Formats: sequence, structure tokens, C-alpha cells
Amino acid sequence: MLKWSVELGEFDIEYEPRKAIKGQVLADFLSKFTPPETSTNLNHGWTLYIDGSANSERGGVDLVLKDPFGRIYEHALQLGFKAMNNEAEYEVLLFNLKVAAELGVEDIEIFTDSQLIPGQVNGEFKTREAVMIKYLAEA
Repeated sequence: MLKWSVELGEFDIEYEPRKAIKGQVLADFLSKFTPPETSTNLNHGWTLYIDGSANSERGGVDLVLKDPFGRIYEHALQLGFKAMNNEAEYEVLLFNLKVAAELGVEDIEIFTDSQLIPGQVNGEFKTREAVMIKYLAEA
């Protein structure tokens, strides 16, 4: 501490210890961010919005995950390989299905601007390309 005090002394930096947090502030914080256990089951009611895109160099994916309590988690992923739009959307779908399984999520509703992927997963569209067959099998 003395070494740092000497090093920083020339910059007119003053150290003030952090003031104590009032007990009520902490209680308010916990009550605001702790969901009631009876209102919603944490394993049900998740929503995922995905949008994949690709160009000649790499693919990328934007996703928004919403938990049962309305909290929103936004992510942008960049794929480290060349991918078509549908491949990029399958990548994010598979990634999020794995995350949901690890969290124990039993019910998730997925929205995408792609018609192909939901159609393939629901069995409405046939899958012909070898790459898409592998993605579908994993999904």
C-alpha cells in the first residue's frame, strides 16, 4: 500500500473508504431482484429470438433470450467459419438448446425470421442437403 501511495502521490489522488450500505437498501435490492418462487417455474416459459446472417468471410448471429421473469439477455455471436444464413441460424439454435438443457429448461419458445429451419424441425419441409441433414439431426 505504501508503494502505491508513493507512486500515486504525484497525481493528487485521494482514497476514501467506501461508506457502509444501509440495511434497507440491501433488503430493497434483494426483494426487487429475487423473483417469488410461487409465481413461475424457472424451467418453463423461456423465449428465444434468433437472427443469423452470413457473408463471404464469416457468419454471425444475434439472439435475445427472455427468462420466465421477463429478464432479457442479448448476445451477438460471431462464427469462426464461413456459413450460409441457414447454417448460422442452426448454429445459434443448437448452441441455445445446449445451454437450455444445461439450465434444465423444459419449455422454450423459439422465434426466427427463417421459414426453412422451423419447417425442417417441425417436419413440414424436406431436408436434402447433407449439411442441413446433420444440423437437423442434431437439433
